[in-house]
Amino acid sequence: VDELNRAVSQIDNTTQQNASTVEELASTSDNLSNESKELAETVERFKVSQVDIGTGRQKRAVRPAPSSPKISKEYTAPPPDIDDDFEEF
Repeated sequence: VDELNRAVSQIDNTTQQNASTVEELASTSDNLSNESKELAETVERFKVSQVDIGTGRQKRAVRPAPSSPKISKEYTAPPPDIDDDFEEF
């Protein structure tokens, strides 16, 4: 009977620990979800240029999305310098 009581007690402790871990993971998941939504909203403000890797020339201008009221002039980034030394890690 004592062994059964100890086993049930261990099972109860493990169950409580698992429940606590699940609550922590759910909270972390909610936080990550909110942060990813904020990041997506921030990234949506920008349009990224498309550069042709073969020629190094830009296909279209880089400019803020229409929702960004601070920058009114269109900006065209210079093509990347393809002669730069590049090291792979």
